[in-house]
Amino acid sequence: MSDDATTPEGEPTEEHVPQLDDIIANSDDPNAAPAVDLGSLPMIVIPAVVILGGVIALWVLRDSIFPPRLVQVSGIVYMNGEPLANANIRTLPFNFAAGEASGLNDAEGMSDAEGHFTLSTFEGGERLEGAYVGDHKVTVAVTEPGPGGFGVVTLSPAEYADSTTTTLRIAVSSSADQNQSFKLELEGEVKGRKTEDAISGGTQGMMQMGAGMMVGRAFTEGDSNKDGKLDQAEIKALDEQDRKQMKLAEADTNKDGFVDREELNKIHGISGGGGRGGAGGRGGRGGGGRGGAGGRGGGGRGGRGGGRGGSGKQYSGRRGQDGGN
Repeated sequence: MSDDATTPEGEPTEEHVPQLDDIIANSDDPNAAPAVDLGSLPMIVIPAVVILGGVIALWVLRDSIFPPRLVQVSGIVYMNGEPLANANIRTLPFNFAAGEASGLNDAEGMSDAEGHFTLSTFEGGERLEGAYVGDHKVTVAVTEPGPGGFGVVTLSPAEYADSTTTTLRIAVSSSADQNQSFKLELEGEVKGRKTEDAISGGTQGMMQMGAGMMVGRAFTEGDSNKDGKLDQAEIKALDEQDRKQMKLAEADTNKDGFVDREELNKIHGISGGGGRGGAGGRGGRGGGGRGGAGGRGGGGRGGRGGGRGGSGKQYSGRRGQDGGN
């Protein structure tokens, strides 16, 4: 019997076709490329694409996933070259190349009597010292409570109080030493304080003004859905120290689970001033004219004067001269 393999009679012989791997493997060329299993390419390409896509996504979202750190920031604010006191300073992280806000939280500070301020940022349920590294728009506003403590009135130039019109800018460096001497220079004037609480003088007027600003800040920072009241979730999101100062735990006097502005004003003792006094009474008989408040009637008894604003105290007109004398 021959050593050669035979096939049963009637069955075709399968012809062996040389494959690329066989040709390369039997080649004497040392530079021949190694064999590649094309069937395994998807196993290599797909994971590589996924990894590359993940790297690109991390790069695009890096600022939101890994925000820049907070760095101490301080400076002085001036109005016409003079230090500006009691001004609220806010900085808005801004991407000037893209023309839009970066999405990071604002930093805020209040200037003292010499115009000095330091910034802090509300982050993670607490207020932290510093501002985020990067470019910021800056707004500056001197305000007072509106009539009866409702809202606020801006006394400083409006252009600096609006983030869409302000021309003030700062660039916060990652080195805190370079962020300690910012100068914010404004031009214009600060209007006189006109609300009754502000001009009434004394400690009570200042306390009313401070309480009104605190109430305004509670709704500016806390009322996230802008419905004019604070629910329990919004209250808990505020800084613990701020909650205590604002007396939010005791402000829900009607026990409906919400704190509205009227309740918070009441708990801080904020109320409107008294009304205006009435007009003077008519003069007495005997040919007299009108007897003003404390005025002299033409004849007979003068009319009684009107009440003073808020007090209700009345003053009698002086007795007129007898026409016969």
